[in-house]
Amino acid sequence: MTTLPSVIALLEKATEGSRELDAKIAEALGRAVWRGTNEDGDDDWVEQYGDSGWHQTVPSYTRSLDAALTLVPGGCGFRIQRNLDLKAHWAEIQRFENGKAPTVWVDSGNRPSLPLALCIASLKAHAALRKEKAE
Repeated sequence: MTTLPSVIALLEKATEGSRELDAKIAEALGRAVWRGTNEDGDDDWVEQYGDSGWHQTVPSYTRSLDAALTLVPGGCGFRIQRNLDLKAHWAEIQRFENGKAPTVWVDSGNRPSLPLALCIASLKAHAALRKEKAE
C-alpha cells in the first residue's frame, strides 16, 4: 500500500503533476484505485465512490488547484502564494485551536506549481492528524 510519507517524498521531487501521482495520493488516503475507464470512455485512473460499488475518475490533484483544495483537512485553513520572480509556489495549512488566530501548521516549501504545493502541505497535515490519532 502507498503511504502518505512515500507520496509526500514523490511529490517533493516532482517537477510537474501527473495522473500517476494523482492515483498515489488517492491510494495513500485509503481509497481503492485501479486502471479503468473514465467518464469519457478513456483508459484512466479510477477510484471507488463510497460503498456503492460505483467508480469515478481520480481527481487531478497535482494539476488542478480546485482538486488540490479538496485535500485540505476539514477545520483547517490554507494560504497559497506565488513568487513570479523565482517561478516558485508555496502553500501552508493553518490550524485553528481554542478560538485563537490560525497558526501555520505545515507548509510545502517552494514548489513548481500551486497544485503541487497545496498537495504537499495538505498531505503533511493528513499525516500529522493520523499521528495524533495514533498517540
